[in-house]
Amino acid sequence: MYGGNWSVNGNTLQEAAGGNGGNKAITGSTAWTNYQISALVNGTSTGSVPGVAVRVSQPASGTDSYRGYLVFYDTNAGTFVIAREDYAYEPLTSTSVSGGVHSNAWYRLTVQVNDNHIQATLAPQGGKPVANLSFTDPYNSFPTGMVALRDFAGTASWQDITVNTLT
Repeated sequence: MYGGNWSVNGNTLQEAAGGNGGNKAITGSTAWTNYQISALVNGTSTGSVPGVAVRVSQPASGTDSYRGYLVFYDTNAGTFVIAREDYAYEPLTSTSVSGGVHSNAWYRLTVQVNDNHIQATLAPQGGKPVANLSFTDPYNSFPTGMVALRDFAGTASWQDITVNTLT
């Protein structure tokens, strides 16, 4: 864990500190290559920017303090985003979500990383996808790495988290 105030309540991992520290819970291996992470994500405060990070390495405390790709939704802007983090934030692609995304609502966030390609979907819990993003990194900046749960500008919760190898 890097930053935040993390706890488990039943089957829910909660981060209750919020703020602009880019709180991260990280697991896995820096040798992981091609995989999919799927999680139910809930931005539990107004203005939350929750998500997951993939191909994570060199983590530290601080907002953009790791190397990897970040996939998140912004409850203020109503957007879904793939970004690059290399101790600095660089948005790679984004889309506006029709009808917006809301605090205190569960969304299924699914991210696949396969070689230098990232595919991400966002769907309300039990619903059909409302946003799809795809990005191919021409430099294959982060070919391996762990997974992380991350929040920014508010608090968040995660449930039903799975990581599966892509074949």
